[in-house]
Amino acid sequence: MHTVDVNKLEILCQHLMTLPQMVRGLQQTPSQGFIYLKNPPVQAKSSKPAKDAAPAGADGSQGEKPAEEEVYYAETVPIVLAQHASRECRAFPTFLKAVDEYFSKVENQRLEAQKLRLAAADAKHLAKVHI
Repeated sequence: MHTVDVNKLEILCQHLMTLPQMVRGLQQTPSQGFIYLKNPPVQAKSSKPAKDAAPAGADGSQGEKPAEEEVYYAETVPIVLAQHASRECRAFPTFLKAVDEYFSKVENQRLEAQKLRLAAADAKHLAKVHI
């Protein structure tokens, strides 16, 4: 049979009594949200010039538009965890905004990856037909 330490039980009750006040405080001030980033998947570089590349400049430079670096999200959290302190993350004013951004971006990336897989499969099929 276990014995109950009355002092610890009283301390627990005191903390539980402050719980409603803590919850009200959290409801009044929404917490920030954070999205941890991950490294983008490695893709084979094409030797073909980009379709949106600008024409060569007078100085012989290629004049390509700077490509926007694609950002890949790993996870979204309401607080920055000490174990992930070294990872790059983006902060949002509320956790709900972080979740919204995370899932919309992840869904877009999933659809884009699916399009690339289908295009590669079509190209492979087309190459077999031309042989």
